[in-house]
Amino acid sequence: PGSYDCSCDTGFTQNTPIVYVAGALQQPPTVNKDIVHADSYGRAHLAVLVDGSVIAWGPDQIPEVINGVAGITDAAMVAQVDRTAVVVHQDGTVTQVTSLPITSMPNAPTLPASPIVQLSGGRRDFCARHADGNITMWGWTQNLPWVTHNFHNIPAAVIAGDVVDLDCAEFTAIALMADGSIHTWGQMYGNGAFATPAPAGLTGVVDVAAGSDNFAALRSDGTVETWGNTIAFTALNI
Repeated sequence: PGSYDCSCDTGFTQNTPIVYVAGALQQPPTVNKDIVHADSYGRAHLAVLVDGSVIAWGPDQIPEVINGVAGITDAAMVAQVDRTAVVVHQDGTVTQVTSLPITSMPNAPTLPASPIVQLSGGRRDFCARHADGNITMWGWTQNLPWVTHNFHNIPAAVIAGDVVDLDCAEFTAIALMADGSIHTWGQMYGNGAFATPAPAGLTGVVDVAAGSDNFAALRSDGTVETWGNTIAFTALNI
């Protein structure tokens, strides 16, 4: 029972069945409970069950995460990145489990009182959207001097709040604001260029997603706008 979305956003899709791709998405353990939230990084997977417990599986999942989430009974959402997982508890506190040294994965910061309502992970970074429209970001790339356009340098308009959707990827991030505007920041993977801004005149957006060198926006009419390196989207006829 249960289903989830393994797209570039961290979300749970109530009515979409799980599709198993050989060598990519390994079937989760049999739990006979609904999944309410899930996330993946490569072939490492995490899921929150309806009773608040967390399961971790996959050929690339590490013992530290499997053991670290065992026994949790009050999870609300999860995010999985490279050898690291974050669990947001129902009381708003956060558990971070990793096998990486502190130099490669800083501890989660002290979070604002406003509850986390959305959580996303990049390569070794996390971004969280709070109920009051503010965001928190932390992780590895905040300490990398060679990341010229660091995506921890959040645009002033985003810092001001009113974020309604948020996603982060390897070195990039994107935020949809309450007024419909979209902000991208960070560094495009591979060429070091600044994250490509959203196309002029893009309106009616209800959901956004970040890739390592591209972005996507879903409009209210069901159409999708993509920009950046869109070769992958072209192959999918998007």
